[in-house]
Amino acid sequence: MARINDLGKRFPTVDTVTVEWKAYRRPGEGTLAEDGIFSHSIRAAAGAFDPLLPCSNPDCRDGGFEILEVVESMIGSRQQEKAGLLVCIGWEGTRARRTEPTPCTRVIDYRVRLTYRKKDDSRRPTGHQRNA
Repeated sequence: MARINDLGKRFPTVDTVTVEWKAYRRPGEGTLAEDGIFSHSIRAAAGAFDPLLPCSNPDCRDGGFEILEVVESMIGSRQQEKAGLLVCIGWEGTRARRTEPTPCTRVIDYRVRLTYRKKDDSRRPTGHQRNA
């Protein structure tokens, strides 16, 4: 999934996107934090936005969490906040193991908050204007 290089062009009605998530490790996956939970947060105003949150499973290949669909559905219904669970789209497999890969089962608990531009701001021209 390609990175969105200009959030303002892709979503002109959105001022900021804030994504917070907690990644949960399964028991027996090596060194764990105190409770096996790792918190993360990103905030995008203008500029780049990665639509795929990274998977923290070291054995995961081509994985991540598709947050873009969540953001797009929120914009379509003008939601300001949404929370839920996402499962990684990747596959587990190491070079040491010669078995068939299995789906990564890493899960995140996410919360997305959107702030929308005021109606006047969404039509604000970008770049320089010439005086006539």
